[in-house]
Amino acid sequence: MRLAGRRRQQGAPAWAFGRHSTDASGAVWQATYGSNPVIGKWTHLVGVFDATNQEIRLYVGGKLTAARDWTYTPWNATASLQIGRKLSYGEYANAGISDIHIYNTALPPADAAATGDKPAISQLD
Repeated sequence: MRLAGRRRQQGAPAWAFGRHSTDASGAVWQATYGSNPVIGKWTHLVGVFDATNQEIRLYVGGKLTAARDWTYTPWNATASLQIGRKLSYGEYANAGISDIHIYNTALPPADAAATGDKPAISQLD
């Protein structure tokens, strides 16, 4: 999965959250695209992969900006977690990254939309 500022297919920069269909060459990339990044502005981003509902969602600044079906079979990555790096290309984020939270289940919508310093998690499975 990747949560990043990247270019849409039309070429305009946008916040994006997506994942590949499989951990193999030729995999399909599917993403949701939100608003445009603003250079120099801190932005609260939340990407949710909801395997139960087969959906990926992107929250920007506490608002759900995009959602789409993700109907591929989930797969387990065998490599370590990479933050701020695109492993296959050796590219690194040209940005400040802070306050990262990773959960092993999908956040409920109200928690994903919270923008506080340490949002209270209502309930995780």
